[in-house]
Amino acid sequence: MNRRALLLIVLALVVVTGLLGGYKYWQVMQAIQMGKAFANPAEVVDLAEVRPLQWQITATAPGTVVAQQFVTLSNELAGTVARVAFRSGEIVEAGQLLVELDTRTERADLRSAEADITLARLTAERTRKLIEQRAGTQAEVDKAEAQLAQAEARRDVVATTIARRTLRAPFRGRIGLRDVHPGQYLAAGTELTTLESLADTVYVDFRLQQDIAAQLALGDTVRLSGNGLPAGTTAVIRAIDARADEASRTVRVRAETPIVETLRPGTFVDVTVA
Repeated sequence: MNRRALLLIVLALVVVTGLLGGYKYWQVMQAIQMGKAFANPAEVVDLAEVRPLQWQITATAPGTVVAQQFVTLSNELAGTVARVAFRSGEIVEAGQLLVELDTRTERADLRSAEADITLARLTAERTRKLIEQRAGTQAEVDKAEAQLAQAEARRDVVATTIARRTLRAPFRGRIGLRDVHPGQYLAAGTELTTLESLADTVYVDFRLQQDIAAQLALGDTVRLSGNGLPAGTTAVIRAIDARADEASRTVRVRAETPIVETLRPGTFVDVTVA
């Protein structure tokens, strides 16, 4: 291919490229003109009335059902069980005997102390009569009265030991399961059973974040759910702890609700605060 032919080819390519570019430019300008021919669409605006609403924080926390009075009963002193005077789950009265340990040795000591008291009392009376008859001295009277006081003190110590070997109900309530039997040896502090009060209401204890707890007040209502509770079950806040837990930054709250069959002490429910 000579130089003249190459020049003609390059010239032809330049002309074709220019024609294509000009045609594309014409298409773009036509599209712009067509767009200007259309009117701008109208904007649609919805109107609504602005009303102030109070924003409420809703929080849910696990709660534990707690009896108004609940104790774990245990023996104060070590010893062998002589008598068990309750049945599992029965209602007991305040002061009712529950468990008695073997106190035969202590009761023998008590009889001995009572005998010493009787002798000391007679000796003191005779000494007083002798001093009235000017046959005795005041020192003898003082000694006799001191011996009487010592005998009475020994009796009181033995009687207290017997009482400490006897377990009685501190209040009226429902006793727990019986897991102790006559003849069984018990170390001091052995947990024997539980006792819970028979009030018409129970407590529900739960914890909330400190910022949510700060918005609550005594008398506020919370909702309870779960554990087979009917819908709409509520509880009234009775106490709010004075300080937050340093580790979790939560505050303990206690609410009160009428007792139902499923609200047994120790069970869990969901507490909703709104």
